[in-house]
Amino acid sequence: MDNYKDVKSEVKTRLAALGSTQSKLFKELNKRGYKITDVQAFYQVLAEIKCVGTPRGEEIINGCRIVLNEWEAKAKGES
Repeated sequence: MDNYKDVKSEVKTRLAALGSTQSKLFKELNKRGYKITDVQAFYQVLAEIKCVGTPRGEEIINGCRIVLNEWEAKAKGES
């Protein structure tokens, strides 16, 4: 199981460094098939309120990290 401590802080810090938003990340995750019902549910996962320690919560957090890794690589000019 993933360590959920400071997940919101991690995501927000990485998004800020990229000049992006949680809303854009939410849209990207849905585009990739994560099917998060609404942006509020997404924020609750990041705030560790909902789905903590569940396979669904883990999937969403891992999805965030995958997308952020790709965006960071693209921002650095990597493919």
